[in-house]
Amino acid sequence: GNQDDEGTKFLVSFTYGHDPNTVYTDVTKTVQYKLTSSSTWSSATLTLTTNTDGSYAGYAAGVTLSQASAYNVRISLADPYGPGDTFQTFISTTAFPLDLYGDNSVAIGTSAPEAVSADFNGALTIGAAWDEQLTLLPGHAQDDALAAAITAAGISGVYNDTDVISLKKLIVAILSNVGADFIVETGTSGIWTYAKWNSGKSECWGQTTWSISGWTAWGSLYFHNSIPQIAYPTGLFVSGPVEIARASATGLDTFMYTRSGSTSEVQTRAYGLLRPTTGSNTTGQLYFHSIGRWK
Repeated sequence: GNQDDEGTKFLVSFTYGHDPNTVYTDVTKTVQYKLTSSSTWSSATLTLTTNTDGSYAGYAAGVTLSQASAYNVRISLADPYGPGDTFQTFISTTAFPLDLYGDNSVAIGTSAPEAVSADFNGALTIGAAWDEQLTLLPGHAQDDALAAAITAAGISGVYNDTDVISLKKLIVAILSNVGADFIVETGTSGIWTYAKWNSGKSECWGQTTWSISGWTAWGSLYFHNSIPQIAYPTGLFVSGPVEIARASATGLDTFMYTRSGSTSEVQTRAYGLLRPTTGSNTTGQLYFHSIGRWK
């Protein structure tokens, strides 16, 4: 990393006194660092930015820290006339529960080093029971900046109490403002796996088998119409969804047809199988993917 990367460098800044018989250039300055869990110290090279009599400030060159780890830093000073002195300090982990970069970038769990829109690797699911809270400290620069950014963006309804932000409400508000959709509930019910989206879209998919026993003549064709109708998860659809269905029979050539009736929000439609000649008793396979709205 470099000194502009969030949480990957540390700045050394201190003042000191020295023997009156020496000048500041005679003072040896040593900076070491280590993980708090380690017993081994590493030396850091000091990059001079200011060095006047009795003061020093500079970045530790050649050092790349991890935001998720804590470190000890040790500063040692010595001159030709004495053993010198040592000072030790502590660098905590860098936490990024939520980072806003400028007006158009959001990062969760990391820093937002570039001005880009929200980027999620994979589906984002916000659980109904999850509601981590973030308490802002008035007068703290970063907290004041976050509160100001929320106000400037016109985001409302995200505070559970004075200076206490619901991260769930904040994330939902930000994603809604930029037009992003996301999953708010997932689950299983019977043969189904289902998902509800914040926009109101809902979907489910599943598969099952059934026993085929007997074929009935229909003109020059033969049909089997005992394909089961499967109940949808309760409350998943407010009206009949778009239903994508496929059925087959083990060991037989068939094609599927839709029987009379309308699409329902309660259960799948009625289907049957057709073939040119009668067939043996066998097992059928049924696959569904239905897409509709839950609100």
